[in-house]
Amino acid sequence: MLATVYPPLDFPPTTLSITLSKLQVTAGRPFEGDVSIRNLGPNDAVLNLGITLGNGQSYPDRLSLVARDPKGQVYTFIFAGPGGVAGRIDPMVVSLARRRVYTVHGRWGALRELPPEKYKFHVEFEGVPARAVVSGMRDVNLNLLRYWLGKVSSNENTLSVP
Repeated sequence: MLATVYPPLDFPPTTLSITLSKLQVTAGRPFEGDVSIRNLGPNDAVLNLGITLGNGQSYPDRLSLVARDPKGQVYTFIFAGPGGVAGRIDPMVVSLARRRVYTVHGRWGALRELPPEKYKFHVEFEGVPARAVVSGMRDVNLNLLRYWLGKVSSNENTLSVP
């Protein structure tokens, strides 16, 4: 699916497209798959995808995995991040030039086990401005960046959960 958002000021809109591919699951493990974010618009886009730890590991926790069973029940999974953090947390800010693609391998954990069934899955992303939580970026004003704001959903993938 596509989402077009009109940013403040008088810039033309930026359109993002998200694709979910290679989705798989193994019993007792998180769901895994590749998420590609494509900038189809005429302008560059700045995305807040999640968090980056002081050691450089990034977790795009703004990408949610959503499953729907044949009865219409919806389940949302959060991105599998670090178990704990003992240090810096910075925003995961990605600059996506126009007509370029950013791909990340995702891992989403379930708060509870899904019953064995065939599900339809998609990824949702909601663009919001970044803000420093526990950061060493004290002199960086994150509000000066023009973030892509809006919601977009990926294509659907069908997967049987064992």
